[in-house]
Amino acid sequence: DLQQNPARGIKPIYRKGDGAKPWKAADVRNFLKVHLPGSKAHVALSVLLWSGCRIEDLTVLGREHECRIEGIEALRWTPLKKGSTEVSFPLLAPLKDATRAMKVQGTTYVLGRGGKPFASGDSMSAMFKRWCKDAGLAHLSAHGVRKGLAELLAELGCSQYEIMAILGHSEAKTSEVYTRRVERWKLAKSAIERINVSHAWVRRGTLSHPSHRKSYSLEESLVRSRRLELPRVAPQRPQRCASTNSATTARSWRPVRHRQRACSKSVFGRQATSRKRSKKRCSYTSSSRDWTRAPIIAI
Repeated sequence: DLQQNPARGIKPIYRKGDGAKPWKAADVRNFLKVHLPGSKAHVALSVLLWSGCRIEDLTVLGREHECRIEGIEALRWTPLKKGSTEVSFPLLAPLKDATRAMKVQGTTYVLGRGGKPFASGDSMSAMFKRWCKDAGLAHLSAHGVRKGLAELLAELGCSQYEIMAILGHSEAKTSEVYTRRVERWKLAKSAIERINVSHAWVRRGTLSHPSHRKSYSLEESLVRSRRLELPRVAPQRPQRCASTNSATTARSWRPVRHRQRACSKSVFGRQATSRKRSKKRCSYTSSSRDWTRAPIIAI
């Protein structure tokens, strides 16, 4: 028999996951279709959307945190999480309208049973999870709204310090968790565009097909990369001339300059002997440099 636990003192293994799933615009619309203005769920989501607060801060935020900074209505409070800094930002009209739409007003924006604030962040989180299930969004949570706001700010071009000011982070590495994926996509898109423009792998004009000899944007390159084979152009059939009954192609061409001189000398040297043959296939001018070979147009 074992006298003592052999696993005593061993710390549990912590496996870091992806965390809460960020909310998207479609999720917000689906939630607001079910929970109309004036309901507790509508007020709770509005505060989370326009403030980015945590779920425990939702139990204390109210009108007492509204103030005026430089003549602008604003919200100012210190998050309950340890190590957080003070957060202050303008009070936007959608948030103000949503909090004033409730018939029963109290010390906090979101009220529980009996018009009293929620006792803790866990009770508030459990109630918000029920509201998400009612809207068909059981896979989402309250913290995902905060994460979705951070990613939206990053996609709109906000700097990391601007995101820190809104979310109340005291260290830059905390905001990096929310913006890492968006920033890496922007960097990758910019880097691959440089490779496409510089023609580092395939130099301009070296490809066989004429349509490949020009540079394309990133979007055009992604579209063209899906085409494994270029469309083949059917060869044109020769046309018969009614007057001379000779086969000529519809494609006009101009010989190279050194061929022009050689051909012009040889033809003009034998102009008397091969006059009938030259009339069928060539047209001349007075100068040898202006000599061109033109097709006979079928009538």
